Amino acid sequence: MTTIAAKADAASILGAAAVLDKKREQQYREELKARDKQIEILSDRLDAMKSSRWSIPLSRRKNSKSGRPYIRVIVPDSHGCYIDSIPLSAMLQDFEALDIREVVLLGDHLDCSGFLAKHHRQNYIKQAKYTFEQDIDGCNDFLDKVQARCPRATFHYLEGNHERRLETWCIDQSLKEIADAEWLLKQVGAKSVLNIEKRGLNYYKQGQKYMGLELPCTIKLGHCYFTHGEYCGVGAARRTLQKFGGNVVFGHTHTASEASLKTVDQGVMKAWCVGCLCELQPMYLHGQVSDWSHGYGVQIAQDDGSFLQLTIPLIDGKSYLIGMGKQFT
Repeated sequence: MTTIAAKADAASILGAAAVLDKKREQQYREELKARDKQIEILSDRLDAMKSSRWSIPLSRRKNSKSGRPYIRVIVPDSHGCYIDSIPLSAMLQDFEALDIREVVLLGDHLDCSGFLAKHHRQNYIKQAKYTFEQDIDGCNDFLDKVQARCPRATFHYLEGNHERRLETWCIDQSLKEIADAEWLLKQVGAKSVLNIEKRGLNYYKQGQKYMGLELPCTIKLGHCYFTHGEYCGVGAARRTLQKFGGNVVFGHTHTASEASLKTVDQGVMKAWCVGCLCELQPMYLHGQVSDWSHGYGVQIAQDDGSFLQLTIPLIDGKSYLIGMGKQFT
C-alpha cells in the first residue's frame, strides 16, 4: 500500500508540475507577445523621432582652392530642446548674409538629460518637462535650420559629452555585451536619430581619433584645432591652449573667453571658446548666477591654413556681426 500511495503521490506531483509548466509556458508566450508589441511601438517611435523636414540639397560645394578668403563658422553647444530660440534666430540671420564654406558643430547639440543622465540629480519638476523624443526633435529642427542656410557647406559635427551619454546608456543596458551595445547604438545613437548620414555630415565620435591626432574627437582645419572641450571655469581657455600647444577653438564651458600664449618655437597661439546657444540659467544651478554667454564663431580662412578668428556675441537677440556680413557675400 505504501508503494502504491507513493506512486500515486508521485503521479500527482508530476501532474501538478505538468500543469504548472503549461501555465508558465503560456505566461512566457504572453510576455514575449507583449515584448514584441512593445518593440514594435518603440520602433515606430524611433522612426518618428528620426523624421526631419530637412531635404538633401541638389548641389554641394567642391572644396577646390580658389585663392580667395572663405568663411568657416563655429556653432557651439545648443543642448537640444534647451536651445534659446532668440540668439539662434540672430545667428541664422547672419548665416543668410554669409557665403559659408565650412561649418564646425562643437557638440552637445543633444541634451540627453533625464534617464540618460542618472548621475545628475533632478531637484525640480520643471527639469523633467522634456522627453528624449522632444530633445531629438529639437536638435533635428536646429540642424534643419542651419543646413537650410548653408546648403553648399561642408559640415563637421564633433560629438560632445552629452551625445556620449547615449553610448554609455547602451553599454549599461546591454550589460557590457559589445555586440548588443553596438546594435543598441545603431538604433538610438546620435548618428541614427539625427540622420547624420542622410544629412551628409562628417561625424566625429568621442572615443575615436581622427586626422592622425592624439586626442579623440578632435580635428584640425588649416592652422586651427577644433574640439568639444574638457575644462570648465575661469581658466578653461588657458588650460586648453597649454595642452594643445596650437590655435584651438572649443565649446563645453558655455562662456565666451580666449587666451593667448607665445613661445620661441611657435610664436603666438590662441584658444577661443565662442559661448553657447542654450538657455543661460539652467535649473540645476539653483541660486547661482551663471557666467554663460550667447555667441558663435566666424573664421575668415585662407587656403594656406591661415585665418582670422572672430567671436560674435549674441546679446538681447542682436548679433554683433551686423554690418559686416555683406562684405563676404
